[in-house]
Amino acid sequence: MVLGSSIFNNDIIISGVNSKCNFIYDDKFTSINMSENTSIKLIDDNFSRVVDIDYGDIFIENAKTLIKSYVVTDNNEIFMNNSEVWIKESSLGNTEILSLGNDVKIFNYKINKTLEVLPLKLIHISNSGEFYYDDSVEYPDFVNKERNMNFNYVNAEKIPVYLNSYDLIPVYGNRDQTLFENVFNIHYNAGTRMMNSLSYLNFSFYPYYRTDNFSIGGSIEFYYNPDDGLLDNWDDIVDIFEKIDFTYQYKDNNDFLLLNGGKIESLTFGHGYLVNGLSNTFNYPFQRNFGLNLFYKLDNDFFEFKFFTPSIRDYFNGGGLIGFHSSLFISHKFPLTLGVGLLYDLNQFSLSNTTYNFSTQSSDNLKRGIGALEIDYNYKLVQTMNLEVNVFGELVGLWFPQNIYYIQKDGLPYTDDLKWRKGAWGMLGPGISVKLNNRYEFKIAFNMNSAGFQPEYFNKNYLNSRAIYYSSSNQQLAFPLINEQIDMFNAYAIDSDSTEFLIPKDMYPILNNTFNAFPVFGFSGEFLYTFKKIVDFSSSASLFIQKTDNRTPGAYYSLGANVKIKDNVLKDVSFIDFYLRNTFFWSADDLDKMLYGAKIGFKLPMDLSLVLDFGQVCYDYNLINDIKEMFNAGIEIKMNF
Repeated sequence: MVLGSSIFNNDIIISGVNSKCNFIYDDKFTSINMSENTSIKLIDDNFSRVVDIDYGDIFIENAKTLIKSYVVTDNNEIFMNNSEVWIKESSLGNTEILSLGNDVKIFNYKINKTLEVLPLKLIHISNSGEFYYDDSVEYPDFVNKERNMNFNYVNAEKIPVYLNSYDLIPVYGNRDQTLFENVFNIHYNAGTRMMNSLSYLNFSFYPYYRTDNFSIGGSIEFYYNPDDGLLDNWDDIVDIFEKIDFTYQYKDNNDFLLLNGGKIESLTFGHGYLVNGLSNTFNYPFQRNFGLNLFYKLDNDFFEFKFFTPSIRDYFNGGGLIGFHSSLFISHKFPLTLGVGLLYDLNQFSLSNTTYNFSTQSSDNLKRGIGALEIDYNYKLVQTMNLEVNVFGELVGLWFPQNIYYIQKDGLPYTDDLKWRKGAWGMLGPGISVKLNNRYEFKIAFNMNSAGFQPEYFNKNYLNSRAIYYSSSNQQLAFPLINEQIDMFNAYAIDSDSTEFLIPKDMYPILNNTFNAFPVFGFSGEFLYTFKKIVDFSSSASLFIQKTDNRTPGAYYSLGANVKIKDNVLKDVSFIDFYLRNTFFWSADDLDKMLYGAKIGFKLPMDLSLVLDFGQVCYDYNLINDIKEMFNAGIEIKMNF
């Protein structure tokens, strides 16, 4: 090759002893310096640019561009975007990589894992996938010169630049800065809130203390209504616990332990067909809970364990919900992850006296436990830097303490059949998920369920929907009950006249005529979008069709959406949260599992912020046959010191 020669797509370039080759692409986005004894192949198409190193070393500079650029070795895929990287590949498949500018992402085929290389740190990756940092390598002269210049720049004294609000100079680093809390601080809130159709004035303060791996905070909140006085949440020792949050975390190499007590925002097992988004913060602050959540990870891609109990008040009332989940990654050669989850609710009525506004009613004599088991799996079919394809699924079983009696109505000329069961099962999968560019994810899966099964049984508002109030005086049935069903429901009466009841979640659909008396099948789909950990969006939908040959099949639906936008995305907006969820519903009037709400924060001068929020849970707290009364909304000014 002589000076000025042209290079074409799929050309192989080889430099011999005491020779080198420097060239730049026609679009000026990429330049390559080849050292002696080096062989590379250049591959370009409409979507990507690839430099394939057979052996030797190169120094490649790549500008920020929409064209995805990669350097490929025998075992690695190195993503290039606004990067300056030196790469050396031995004939044995060992790779050395040094970035002179930004962090560089590397996907290793041997361990099926993405590594992120820090600038000015040389990483050595063996042909088996083992990696470590090593500074004992000899670099080419021009690489060593660039490296020393960057070291001097990084170690140079930093001179702060002060900007006024009207200076049109973007500060790119602010978005990714990590802000550290002071050892001790207090936040103050003041505002108004509507709960249960009543208006309250509120004043709150939140002390917070952090030391090393442990932090603890309190939520000291006062809500005052002119007619009812202070909101009644200071009665016993459990009320005190329910105002505390703490977190402890410990990390040792690749092992990680996290324990938090207080609020549990969202907890999911496996793929969410049994436990999906379970929380103890619904309808806050009208209802509070103190829970425990433990997460333990043993090494990367090996073993994980979860344990939770969402409410200690449960145990003081003769109940308690407890759950475990563990998952095991088999190996990188056979990338299968198997998970097992177990849950048991000791008493579905243990929180009913605080969930509902009882006067003459009482649930003290009621007790009913329910158990559940789930097995989930995930197998990685494909994993590269910008593409991940998985096959997944989950099998769920529910066990009831007594038989549930229901009627299968086949329609004329067939007779109705009495059925009963002491459990139910459901299956999600097989499904497939595709993740693109570490940003977009698509999921679709088949569903098949037995009669009486409710997907996502332990959902976000399970703690207040596990026992549902029903009054035979206010809610007239449009169909008769058989003797077995009458006896079944009478066991859950909460008044002396047996006209008011607390009905377990799995039995309540019989009374509102939405019980799936036949097996169902269908499919579920989900779309997720993430942008730089500052924007998250997800939407999901499911369709379930009853399997029957003798009547027109009915359909059930599930819908969900979540939006999270963090700080520095929208001007003067510190965050936006929105959620909507209704699971396995029959029609628009089937609302006992419906949840929706939003929360938005605005930045104000003097380190103040304005927070608006609202939320709706659907249950008959006031025992007046109106499940929409529990609307919760507030306006608050926050002060940080």
